[in-house]
Amino acid sequence: MPRILQAQDLGPRPSLRTNRPVVRDRSGEIEAQGLLVLAKSLADLEEGMKRRQDKVSYANAKSTLLTADIETRRFFENDDDWATFEKRYREKMLKGLNKAQQKLGSKSDQALFDMDAKLTIERGVTAIREAARKKEIDEKRANLDVILDEARKNALEADPATRSDILLNALDAITSMRGEGILTKEHAVNLGQAFTKDHAEASLTLMEPEARIEMLKHPEGTPAKFLHPDTRKKLLRAAEKENKATRVRGASQTATDQIMEDHPEDRGDALVAARKIKDPDVRAAAVTGVNARFNEMEAIERENVDSIYDAATEFIGETGSLAGFQERDLQKLSPSQQKSLDDFARYEQKGVEPVHSDEKYDEWLSKPIAEQGATNLLAK
Repeated sequence: MPRILQAQDLGPRPSLRTNRPVVRDRSGEIEAQGLLVLAKSLADLEEGMKRRQDKVSYANAKSTLLTADIETRRFFENDDDWATFEKRYREKMLKGLNKAQQKLGSKSDQALFDMDAKLTIERGVTAIREAARKKEIDEKRANLDVILDEARKNALEADPATRSDILLNALDAITSMRGEGILTKEHAVNLGQAFTKDHAEASLTLMEPEARIEMLKHPEGTPAKFLHPDTRKKLLRAAEKENKATRVRGASQTATDQIMEDHPEDRGDALVAARKIKDPDVRAAAVTGVNARFNEMEAIERENVDSIYDAATEFIGETGSLAGFQERDLQKLSPSQQKSLDDFARYEQKGVEPVHSDEKYDEWLSKPIAEQGATNLLAK
């Protein structure tokens, strides 16, 4: 029987506080500063665009750079190495920029294009950072799901000390994800509570009903403490129902065994004995059990009788009569079965057709024995 878990096996009540340094989300500040720089750069770029010397070559170079940007972003769509997205994006775009610059001849256009390209690349970097962050969140959430699933399974099989370590590690993983911004505060709280609840319920299911009832009635210092009161009430009702069913099943089984031992051949006497049981639930189960036992015995007996009848029929077919067949077995057959065998034996011995109606049979019996063998009851 599994050991009853104690509250200390679960460690302290779930907390989403952590001693790890909290990573401050400065994305808003960075974005605001970037917008100011972008606005100034765009103003300078707009003024410079008016002074381009070779507009066709410039457009050709810009097209080359934009094509490189689109192709590079598409390259990362199915790439899971999100940590290196920005570095590799800049490297690829640098190659695209060098290729685009070769299409310009004017130094002033090249300088203007460098400013234009810088804005294009930084815009791409912003997009690639967002894509990397999304992949990071998806990956870490998936890893957290694996950690929690493994913890739920392993905690049920571990010794108390290891179990506590497993549970604390799972809760710390949730806290860490909150600190990294992978989970919102609300999501982290809900996830921690759900994990603790799942473990508590799973631990209870491993216990015998009586132990489960005791823990649910007195939850302080046990895993049941982490369950909502309504959940405890629901589980308590289920445990009490299961415990009652187990008790009734065991008591009625014992009673039925004793009754069948005392009255192995008389269903009536056995049922009378069963109905004398005081506990109504045990009494009802015992009556059902006695009937089931006799039904089973009768079914077996019918099967045996049918086997005897088939064997006797085969015996007549081989020998022409029942002489030599076990009389003890024939006594187990019903009158109609015995009559059928007698008719079949008479037919085998004297060629008399088996009787097909009581009227003809009575008429046949009234004849002298010397005439019976020559009579065909089927003749018209």
